[in-house]
Amino acid sequence: MASILSAIATLVIKHPAVTQELDRITSPTKLREKTKSDLLVEQLIGRWKIELPNGTSSVFIFAPNGEFFDLSIPDTAIRFNWVIDRTQPQPQVFVNFGIGILKANLSDSEEMQMRVLPLAPIPNVSSEVLEKFILPASKLSSDYSLPVGRDVIEAEEHYRQRANSAKHSEAKQYISSINMFQKANFWEHQKFIPNIEEIVEKIGIKSQTSNYNYQIFLSEDGRVANVVAIPKGENLRGYFGRVATKSNNTGVTPVAIECESIKPTNKPPSLPLPTIVGGNLECPTDYELLGLSQQRAGFSKQAEARHYMTWINLVQQSQFRRYQKFIPDIQTITQELGIKSQTSNYNYQVFLSEDGSVANVVAIPRDENLRAYVGRVTTKSNTPGVTTIAIRCASLKLTNNFPSL
Repeated sequence: MASILSAIATLVIKHPAVTQELDRITSPTKLREKTKSDLLVEQLIGRWKIELPNGTSSVFIFAPNGEFFDLSIPDTAIRFNWVIDRTQPQPQVFVNFGIGILKANLSDSEEMQMRVLPLAPIPNVSSEVLEKFILPASKLSSDYSLPVGRDVIEAEEHYRQRANSAKHSEAKQYISSINMFQKANFWEHQKFIPNIEEIVEKIGIKSQTSNYNYQIFLSEDGRVANVVAIPKGENLRGYFGRVATKSNNTGVTPVAIECESIKPTNKPPSLPLPTIVGGNLECPTDYELLGLSQQRAGFSKQAEARHYMTWINLVQQSQFRRYQKFIPDIQTITQELGIKSQTSNYNYQVFLSEDGSVANVVAIPRDENLRAYVGRVTTKSNTPGVTTIAIRCASLKLTNNFPSL
């Protein structure tokens, strides 16, 4: 339920109109149809299933004492509040979601029609459209107990975590992109870039955002490149990336690591920073491998594809700067990056234009409920010679079809 509201309304942690609306609908005015209201409560209490527009469904619980639990997130029950407007001839139920109010009308004891009343304007969505936006729900049982193993979280904390998650995603992507650019620069020039502004200008990001400050510093011998994402807020995690050189049978190659602070912090990692131990990179004190935290939080399937598109584009650009040609097969690239051409979420393919001046990469979902992605690097003539430009695109709709290029 929370996911549907979040998809159609702008995230608002608190809104003054929430209190005003609830005060209005619960004010002690004259009561009508008391018997009908009591019957409504009896019909309401229990477990319900709501049908969502994307063809899926979600379960929620109306509990006594005005508690409403959203069970759409695994192992979690998000607690909201519900009230009854008894001032109307036909009593109505209102659920306060913070970002909007859900109005419900019971058509009979087993069915319910629900509408969303947003507390702030939704861009490009008219009130007429919202009025027609109906979510049908059916009652599963009168059992209002929570499933075993569910952690109850308050609505405000849920939305705060969602807001922080979006900010964390920014830092994860920036750290990954900067690491990949350092690796690409080492492949081409056998050295790392010491200046953050030079990197962010080339990959189209900023060294300072409203959420994080990003800094780069190299080891004294220039063989290790570190990047840190220092939060500007109190409740955000810090991030750390490192690219170092490692000797193997074919020469010297760069290896990378990405780490996340175990707890929220607004300080950089403690010194001294870790080095290569036993042939592997390690995270700073109080940090852990980014992959571990992603496994616990449920790493976004589509975030995987976006990262892969960025990394593969960077490799193709580096390849062209060195050899004036692109790599025609996906296996060579994925082996170089240490990733897979097929994952549980996507199939990745690379193909070049007939004249070899354009390198395309596509991420084809293995699930019809995901977006497809396309990356492209093409050559462009300028005064110094021929350079490359890159783009990354997402399908407008969910699809598992191969894109038309």
